[in-house]
Amino acid sequence: MTCPHLTSACEVALDVNMTLLAPLQKVQHTFLRRLLGLNPRSMCAFLFSETGLPPIAYRRINLALHYMLYIVGLTPGHLALCALKECQSLYVAGKPCWLGDLAIVVGCMPCQTPFFNPSVLTIDSIGKLIDDVKTSMEAHIDTSIQASTKGVLLCGRLEQNDEGALIHHSMHFRHYLYVTIPEHCKALTQLLLADHCLAEVQLRYAERHRPYVPHIWCLCRFCKNYVEDAPHALLACDGSEDLIALRRVFLETVFTLAPVLKGLLPGCTALHFFLYLITFKSVLNCTAKYSHDVLLVYASKEMFVVDGAAYGAEGPTHPAAPTTHVINNML
Repeated sequence: MTCPHLTSACEVALDVNMTLLAPLQKVQHTFLRRLLGLNPRSMCAFLFSETGLPPIAYRRINLALHYMLYIVGLTPGHLALCALKECQSLYVAGKPCWLGDLAIVVGCMPCQTPFFNPSVLTIDSIGKLIDDVKTSMEAHIDTSIQASTKGVLLCGRLEQNDEGALIHHSMHFRHYLYVTIPEHCKALTQLLLADHCLAEVQLRYAERHRPYVPHIWCLCRFCKNYVEDAPHALLACDGSEDLIALRRVFLETVFTLAPVLKGLLPGCTALHFFLYLITFKSVLNCTAKYSHDVLLVYASKEMFVVDGAAYGAEGPTHPAAPTTHVINNML
């Protein structure tokens, strides 16, 4: 988001105190959450990994660095360049100055802090610093997703580029956001970003009359044997006739549109097949519609909550993590 109200004067007014930046961050987070259809507790990293927009803190640093790059390229004797030289003198003398603030801001980056020496400023060194800031931003996004249980479906994800090759983008406007029907797009987005009505998400937080439920006990409301997560709900649950019928029609459609997927199905886990599925743009709209329909089926039945006294080290009767649960053959 590059709204001028969020980047006003950031070329010279650096965010040394991140507390003062918090109101602007809140505006950006709220806007992107509403755009994606996510709730206020959704992960901030998802907002940027899925849209390709930079966090406002990084955006403001980037604008400041490009402003400095502009100044360094000015002709000798230009007042702005003279002011920068004075700033360098103050920095070398250990006095407070704009360059010192910029060094503090760059040094506070959470991942892969770029090297910045304000006493030596050239077009090449500033250009490299801009690239390093981008690398640090992407590493921060990737690290945040990998560190959270909500990012299981997004860790190390590969997507097709224009040439058809699978590559990894830390931040990118994802192709599933082009789904034409808003309700379907929102359903698929919620499944991918762990912000849906399934037990895996809904039971991870304690509520007034219910404590936190361990992940392994967030069982499916239909089959009551496996964790109720997105891959299980879409591709594995056999506890509902409605789900089975929807899945049969969906797979028939998918295999017609992308025959290569049929060869991946035998022995493939629900998680891995789902990850393969979302890389195919040709089946994107029907996948989003199917996600919407499946969530409606789950929303029609109350969640199954295991009695807390039953929690134990051994887990459910038929424990199966989403990475090992094989898809039921519905065709």
